[in-house]
Amino acid sequence: MTPFLRRAFASCLLCSGAASAAETWRYDAPGRVVAVGDVHGAHDTLVRTLQSAALIDDAQRWRGGNAQLVSVGDLLDRGADSRKVLDLLMRLEGEAAAAGGRVHVLLGNHEVMNLGGELRDVAPGEFAAFAADENADERAQAFAAWRARQAPGGDEAVQRAAFDTKFPAGWFAHRRAFAPGGHYGAWLLQRPVAIVVDDTAFMHGGPSAALAGYDLVRLNREFQVQLAAYLADVAALEGNGWIGFEVPGETRTAAVEARLASAGEAPDPTLVATAQRVVAFDRAPLFGVQGPVWYRGLALCRPVLVQDVADAATRQFDVERVAMGHTVTTGLRPTLRLRERAVLLDTGMLRSVYQGSGYATEFAGGAITTIHEDGTRAPPLVDAAIVGLRLPGGGDAALEALLRDATVVASVPVEGEDRSAVQLSHAGGTLRAWWYPDHKAGGRHVRELAAYRLDRVLGLGLVPATVAREIDGKAGALQWRPDQTIGMAQATAGAAGGTPWCDTTAQIELLYAWDALIGNGGRTEASLEWTAQDWILLASDHRFAFAASTDAPAHLEGRALRIGPELCRRLEALDAGKLRSALDGAASARERNALLRRRDRMVKDAACGGP
Repeated sequence: MTPFLRRAFASCLLCSGAASAAETWRYDAPGRVVAVGDVHGAHDTLVRTLQSAALIDDAQRWRGGNAQLVSVGDLLDRGADSRKVLDLLMRLEGEAAAAGGRVHVLLGNHEVMNLGGELRDVAPGEFAAFAADENADERAQAFAAWRARQAPGGDEAVQRAAFDTKFPAGWFAHRRAFAPGGHYGAWLLQRPVAIVVDDTAFMHGGPSAALAGYDLVRLNREFQVQLAAYLADVAALEGNGWIGFEVPGETRTAAVEARLASAGEAPDPTLVATAQRVVAFDRAPLFGVQGPVWYRGLALCRPVLVQDVADAATRQFDVERVAMGHTVTTGLRPTLRLRERAVLLDTGMLRSVYQGSGYATEFAGGAITTIHEDGTRAPPLVDAAIVGLRLPGGGDAALEALLRDATVVASVPVEGEDRSAVQLSHAGGTLRAWWYPDHKAGGRHVRELAAYRLDRVLGLGLVPATVAREIDGKAGALQWRPDQTIGMAQATAGAAGGTPWCDTTAQIELLYAWDALIGNGGRTEASLEWTAQDWILLASDHRFAFAASTDAPAHLEGRALRIGPELCRRLEALDAGKLRSALDGAASARERNALLRRRDRMVKDAACGGP
């Protein structure tokens, strides 16, 4: 065992609970399995949902017998009644066990945030629920310590008002309750991040490729141990005055880095090492955007890329599917994705924030059934979208109609490029688009249309919705652009925000495969954009695609393409008939044959028939 793990176990605040080394986190299901997504303090909605699922009675007592209830996390934040939610599930945990059933509560990112002092999403009512547990002496001592760290000479009354605003009644009792030794903190630190019940794995965010090599025991043990060690390190820094209690968890790393930089010539080496571990925590794979409580890839990213991730996860954990929360489903109902390998459970239960409602999802006898809080039963929705973007109108067909029919408000040629930036207006709002005029009858713009059609045959989602349309009497192709995009040059320079939930490297590799397939020698930075918030790559300007040569485009010479099993399957399924229909006069027979030869070479080089 490494020194880090020895220290972590020595300071472990969860070792008295259920997470022993012998725990497998794998459970048989003699009865029903019922799962709920993110509750976010919506206590009353959760109660109605559990009653409709016949798990609790009118007195909110367990009546589910040997059924198993799984909460995939995010019980906390944004809703006022998160304490009541915790109290309910903690009580039901014992009642279900006594009846031969189980209640499983998994950690979500918001539980981890509350444990770690990231309180930006805590609702006022959540603090207020702890006000009665706080006393005047506690607040007075905290105020004195906080005031001592403020600029000297400040007016006490003004500072007191600022303190009471920053730390409302209940704040300190809340922090005590969620501390590692607190009533809720100790319980949460024993919760897993992943379990398997029968043939379904449950996580909050889901398994990314970064979890390859983990089994359930290693995943849960390392997550719990590292989280407990981090909290012990934070407590040590606060106790030794390196940082104050007022430093939010979300800015703690910067505060500790600043303190390290100003530590002087002979700082305490033990505290320095502790501070360095705190700084490193946010970069630890298990706790970043690819970790099990933050990852959104299986809910948001292109199926052509994440189908392989989902398939690998089901093999890794020896299950049929992975069920997860964290990302509110587009239809606000439990949803199947990735050939039913992914079950999305977050239905936006906190209506005041997400406009959703309560749903339970039942796994029984090989069937998956959703149960609404009003008792209605129905099969889950199926998400067949090829890219995780919310499209105007709700899908490609509706977006194509908008592009054809919306009124052109402005069309401005782009300097140095053979296209115009277009703004359109329709009853539901506005759209942005690129317009590619045709300079040769039946020539340039039809290739842009053909690229879009072929993209959809393969289900890549790289080329945005594109339609033929005349502007000012001139034929051309009109192509949708999301409202906020980041150019490739800007992204490369690092001048962009947002969170790349979908692997940007994998998206670039998909683009390379696309350009190799269509023989696109005209790829430029200007033809690539990322969506601003979630970093989805979109490609445009295919005027030089569909070359008659079988050689690789210049920008791909010498590059080994990375093609996963799912893309391999889709390439292999592309036959001459599908290709002729997609290109529809945009490419000659010679150009189509060259494309199929390039495809054959790609499939062979990728060993698509292999494991």
